[in-house]
Amino acid sequence: MMNKTTSMMIGAALLSTAACKVSSSGGGGSGAKLPAELESWMPKEASAAWQGAWAGRMTFRTSGSISMAGDPAAFDIKGDKATAWDGTADHALDLVLSAPCQATFEEKSGAMTTKHDKQFVIVGGKLVAGEGAAGYRKGKTAIVCTIGMKSVITLDDKGVCQEWSNFMDRWEGKPTTCAWAQADGKDVLTIGTGDWATKVSADGDVLENDQFRDFVKQGLHVKATDFTAAKATVTEQLKSKG
Repeated sequence: MMNKTTSMMIGAALLSTAACKVSSSGGGGSGAKLPAELESWMPKEASAAWQGAWAGRMTFRTSGSISMAGDPAAFDIKGDKATAWDGTADHALDLVLSAPCQATFEEKSGAMTTKHDKQFVIVGGKLVAGEGAAGYRKGKTAIVCTIGMKSVITLDDKGVCQEWSNFMDRWEGKPTTCAWAQADGKDVLTIGTGDWATKVSADGDVLENDQFRDFVKQGLHVKATDFTAAKATVTEQLKSKG
């Protein structure tokens, strides 16, 4: 059973995530040029790793009980365009690598743009995508992408920790707190303090939190041989939910 504090935190996270997903066509542009502090972390193979068909999760509904992981959805990604199938209809999306560890799928309808973010890392040249916090480190420097308003955090070689936000196609960084520690034989980076702190642990040069790892273990974003196969997987998942 969730305690009151946990319930409040989850509720606030859902609200902040929902608030970030819809904007007018002129606001919050995820395609803005990345600052050098972020661009230097972008994996060279990131765009190529996203290509092809996938069985994943994304919620296109606006009512009912909505899971943090999202509803089953099939994806066919070609270049910076994607088609997503939610079990009944196709959705035309633009794919933007909005940060070195975050992809943003944008669905346009008139003057409105709905944005769906996915955190990701590249491991051994392959895409690992999910929901949570994930990123990379080089020694004691790091970049982490998270769910919600504090979308990207960097820690440089001087120990300066910043959280970056993108509003009206302008990136701005402001100071926050980062601290390295050891836990269970792993290097752990804590971002922020108190109940709202984010903790990511290192596996080599990759950083992930428990939520992101659980998402990956459950196989909620996996490669498919083609779009037809991805749709078949999603169909079975929707049947089991029903």
